[in-house]
Amino acid sequence: MTFEHLSSHALTARLGELLATERRTIASFVLHLAELERRQLHLELGYSSTFVFCTQHLKLTNASAFRRTTAARLVTRYPAIAEMLSTAVCASPPSRTSVTCSTTTTTARSSIAPQAGPRTR
Repeated sequence: MTFEHLSSHALTARLGELLATERRTIASFVLHLAELERRQLHLELGYSSTFVFCTQHLKLTNASAFRRTTAARLVTRYPAIAEMLSTAVCASPPSRTSVTCSTTTTTARSSIAPQAGPRTR
C-alpha cells in the first residue's frame, strides 16, 4: 500500500475516519461480548470465564481482554452505558489524548454507577 498520492490533509482526514470506524467497531465488540457473557457462551465453549475466552480464543492481550470484559460487564449492569456505546457518546473527537470506548468505560468504572442510571440484575 502506498500513500504518496495522498495530500497531507487527505492523509490526516483518513486517519480520523479510520479512528471513528475503530471506535464504532470496539463499541460493537463490547456489546457483543456482553451478550456472550449474558448467555454464558464462554462456558459452553469450554472457557472458564469471558476473560479466558478473550485471551485464549480471540488472542487478545491480557490488558485488552481486561478492558473489554470490564466494559461488557458494565454494559450489562448499567444499560445506559450500552446506549452511550451504541451512540458513541464516549468517543471524543480525534486527538492526541483520545482513547477508545472500552478504555474510557473501564477507567471510569469506579465513578460510572451514579451517572449511568439504574443497575439491572
